[in-house]
Amino acid sequence: MTLSETSTAKDRLAANESSGFDRLLEVDMGQNRGNPCTGLGITTRGCEMHGTLDIRKNAALGSGVDIYQVRYEDLAGNSFAGSMNGDDLRELLYHKLALPLTDDELEMDFARLVREGHLRFEEIAVKDSELAGAGLRYREADA
Repeated sequence: MTLSETSTAKDRLAANESSGFDRLLEVDMGQNRGNPCTGLGITTRGCEMHGTLDIRKNAALGSGVDIYQVRYEDLAGNSFAGSMNGDDLRELLYHKLALPLTDDELEMDFARLVREGHLRFEEIAVKDSELAGAGLRYREADA
């Protein structure tokens, strides 16, 4: 049984809303300075960002374990980035992010990523707390 057989996009969204990924990012030692969602003077449950999710397989490591570079960049150039193994990436795509895709679409896209080494989701909206909760680090836009 695959992950896609055990959940639907609606189930993933519901689990995401109740799993704690929807909580606020905490500003710690200025790490989130420049984050478009902080310093607004309002309390939110995660700021929604609109942009592109870009995933690349890092084939240069030669360790036998596939490592993926994940980067989400919003329209203003702010981004979240990080590296993760295939299992963590699968968890990110299937459970932590509420991507507007069916399970079949996700399964086909993940298979294409493994086969071709690159996958891009254009014009998607995610919450900053979902990205930070998945272990991706915030990077401020270049001035």
